[in-house]
Amino acid sequence: MQSVFSGGKAENTTIDKAGWLFLVSGGSLAGTTKVTEGVVTVVGSNNISDMQLQNAAVNIPFSHDFSTLQFDSLNGNGLFGINSSLSEGVVG
Repeated sequence: MQSVFSGGKAENTTIDKAGWLFLVSGGSLAGTTKVTEGVVTVVGSNNISDMQLQNAAVNIPFSHDFSTLQFDSLNGNGLFGINSSLSEGVVG
């Protein structure tokens, strides 16, 4: 398991089978991030420069705050799990 918290930086990271990368808003993934049969959990707003997925999963957990996720380059195959509340903040 690798965690990258606010102000932290990981460069040219490789996550292999059953590995887990935890990226918190304000952390940085520089270079190429390769994930093979592993899991990436992204919390808060992040920009990932180059992510290559191979049968991997990307989890984006629910947050009460607005957040964004941007990839400069995203290649390969994997699943994205996004938890949200579409009704939160709706006055009705």
